[in-house]
Amino acid sequence: MAIEFRLPEVGENIDQAKIVHLLVAVGDTLQVNQVIMEIETDKASLEIPSEVRGRITSLNVSEGGMVDVGSVVLTVEGDAEESVDTGPADTSTGPALVEIPDSTPTPQPVKTAPVPPVPEKLPSPPIPATNPVVAPPPASPSVRRLARELGVNISQVAGSNPGGRISDSDVKAHAKGLITNGHGPALTGQDAGIEVIPLTQIRRIIAEKMTRSWTTIPHVHQHDQADITQLDTMRRSYNQKLAEDRPRLTVTAVIIRILAMLLKKFPELNSQLDMENKQLFLKKRIHVGVAVDSEHGLMVPVIRDVDRKSILDIVQELDDMARRTRSGKIKPDELKGSTFTLTNLGGIGGVAFNPIINPPEVAILGVARAERSPVYHANGNVEIRLMLPLCLGYDHRIIDGAQGARFTRELAECMGNPLDLMFCI
Repeated sequence: MAIEFRLPEVGENIDQAKIVHLLVAVGDTLQVNQVIMEIETDKASLEIPSEVRGRITSLNVSEGGMVDVGSVVLTVEGDAEESVDTGPADTSTGPALVEIPDSTPTPQPVKTAPVPPVPEKLPSPPIPATNPVVAPPPASPSVRRLARELGVNISQVAGSNPGGRISDSDVKAHAKGLITNGHGPALTGQDAGIEVIPLTQIRRIIAEKMTRSWTTIPHVHQHDQADITQLDTMRRSYNQKLAEDRPRLTVTAVIIRILAMLLKKFPELNSQLDMENKQLFLKKRIHVGVAVDSEHGLMVPVIRDVDRKSILDIVQELDDMARRTRSGKIKPDELKGSTFTLTNLGGIGGVAFNPIINPPEVAILGVARAERSPVYHANGNVEIRLMLPLCLGYDHRIIDGAQGARFTRELAECMGNPLDLMFCI
């Protein structure tokens, strides 16, 4: 007998619901209480279980679509007596199941001897299944939605709660494991037209390092601003006096030289953490890695012993390394050994960003584009100043918030006062 399954009432004053995820298909054999789909209303996310047993012959809804309460969701071929008792029919609410008489005429019974009654406990003959029934993993709609957003096959997630029920943390841990092991969600047949590009060695290294950094280091980001109005005036005046073939003094070069001083004053930011042996290595030499955007990907050449070099030495070396990095002529050894990283996106634009630490370092400085902004003074005066956004990302296992704030404040003060800048560099 064909039986319709209608969307039951799911809440007061709710007439429609969105189909978030369908868990069955035409041809599947449905069991009583098996979850058919996940729906979402303006009040909650819900799982809708089956109230009938049988083979699905038609499916009238699709993922992402809206369905009215009481409308037919699917039809199964089964035995009405095996469905859950929904009580007497009531047109005001509408039962979830409605029997439909078969279109084939029922043959008239042949008069024969009476058939003895079938014992009440005799089980009904099993209905042959077209597809094997696989019980869906126990998880709430919100957990299933999280798994879809992360590209995780929830059937592969091991639940840690009683009865194997899957939680948010189980899904996140599974996704983290996939990323850490270099495995991502597989493309499906719906992804037709996608061009597959093998990752280059550089991109693989970047992916591995950034994944390790983000998943193992508790990041904190400290934001500040430096008033570089006078610094910019001095820098432009100096550059105008240079020959055309001489490298220009840049804000990046000035910051590197200031970092040489500050990292001596704040040695924890120039360190390396050894969690296995519970110890911290304070590095006496200061090697600053400078992120360079190249056609091969983000690369970080290293300027070594910046505390032993003048600002003009740094200008020259920075210019040379940036050119060779972009042209692909940088040597592998020049990309290793940094103790602190600086990344400056000011040449591209943007208001601010949070950089990711370059392991095994414990801190990184991000610089965005300087903008002219009104600055309000204590005496009530307002000035338009050139303000440079700064963001220090640091490992909270080693560096506390107060220490990170002091570091960025001193950096900003050095950049903001030309007299202080002379002592800084």
